[in-house]
Amino acid sequence: MQNPPGSQAVHAAERFAYHAAAGYAAPSGSPSLANRSAVWLGLLFPWFGIPIALAFMMCEDRRKQEVGKLCLIWSLLATVLHILLFIVSLLGMREYIGLFYAGLLKGLKAPGGGGLEGFTP
Repeated sequence: MQNPPGSQAVHAAERFAYHAAAGYAAPSGSPSLANRSAVWLGLLFPWFGIPIALAFMMCEDRRKQEVGKLCLIWSLLATVLHILLFIVSLLGMREYIGLFYAGLLKGLKAPGGGGLEGFTP
């Protein structure tokens, strides 16, 4: 069975397109810049860094998985640090929280209920 005329040209064009795409997908960036960016993303924006890192770890490219893993580690570390700083700031504000809670209870027990007695804007 003979191929129709022009079929060889189509196959050659497909092979060329495939090789051109493969050459385009070759890594051309700086690995150290990618690592630094992953660390800074994890430290500064851990709530965004975790899902982005997980998305990178789902890719089949080993380099992207390494960058995702690095970002995930720093994001989890920064999340723990942010939670600790939040707890420390709450401990520093416990007097104000206590005053707010006492005023709220006083207002709820008053006739007519609701509102914060003693707090003026």
